[in-house]
Amino acid sequence: MIFDSNDWTHGPYYGTRGTFFAVLTSSRRADAIVVNDGTVTVRRNTGYDFGPSPAANEDWTHGPYYGTRGTFFADVTGDGRADAIVVNNDTIVVRRNTGHDFGANSGANEDWTHGPYYGTRGTFFADVTGDGRADAIVINDDTVTVRRSTGHDFGPGPKANEDWTHGPFFGTRGTFFADVTGDGRADAIVVNDDTVTVRRNTGHDFGPNEDWTHGPYFGNRGMFFVDVTGDKRGDAIAVSDQTIMVRRSV
Repeated sequence: MIFDSNDWTHGPYYGTRGTFFAVLTSSRRADAIVVNDGTVTVRRNTGYDFGPSPAANEDWTHGPYYGTRGTFFADVTGDGRADAIVVNNDTIVVRRNTGHDFGANSGANEDWTHGPYYGTRGTFFADVTGDGRADAIVINDDTVTVRRSTGHDFGPGPKANEDWTHGPFFGTRGTFFADVTGDGRADAIVVNDDTVTVRRNTGHDFGPNEDWTHGPYFGNRGMFFVDVTGDKRGDAIAVSDQTIMVRRSV
């Protein structure tokens, strides 16, 4: 198998504050999203490109929208369309996807944590409960904490925090959350110099360590976990200077 190269933007398309790909419309195809100082711009996926030149740009926030601790796009409401999420020092703010934008202005902002919620080693959004809604996950030195998405927030304050690793769990080369078992729930994955370790999602926490590569496996340009075979299990993708390597989840 090879990757067939095609021009999907017909010119430059990237954001000074980040470039992302997520399903935003009912087409169920990932669209191209860029975050700049002025706004969040979307180009819809036509099935063969992201539109014919800059004329395809759509303003989806009608003003600035980014977080000092990160900007994310994930389906937190369960309607199959990714919402816009920003993490700041004081709270996590969500703007719901209407199908054509993320709300008309700052009035669309919703406070989903009612206080600070971020990890010193990373903040993530993935469905760990299997209900189709992305949950909020933070990694700190001592544990991995989850706040479940209720469909309108991530629980009422810090009492919604759940300890899902019962101790430290992070990788020196990266920590990830993806469904590698095919049960519809994101598992916890860490990449270290010697191996890739997985903790399966039990429905209420991440179970014991399992060695899934039995030796080193990482790319100097990045590691990713996504289903490239269509079997609904995340595969391990290592990007290096020379090539992209895939290891299928078995």
